[in-house]
Amino acid sequence: MRKQSWILLLLFFVVAAGLFYVKQYTMLLDFKSSAETVNRTYEFEKDFSDTKTLVEGVDRIFIGEVLEEKGRGSHAGNPATFFEVRVTQKI
Repeated sequence: MRKQSWILLLLFFVVAAGLFYVKQYTMLLDFKSSAETVNRTYEFEKDFSDTKTLVEGVDRIFIGEVLEEKGRGSHAGNPATFFEVRVTQKI
């Protein structure tokens, strides 16, 4: 009886560690309801509110989670903020 208890306890910790790993390092247990959308408006020469214009003006489109702000600087002569992002879906 005591041996079965130890086996069940060990099995519980193995399953808990597995779930923790899957949650931390994969997107399998993430919920879309926890995602937050941030919309900002900027003055540009082109109208990027038009989806076709927006798609033509970017290299990659994805849905992701911002993990950390990496710094601020410039890109192509414009001010830029750099982020580390975990990509959840490529579009």
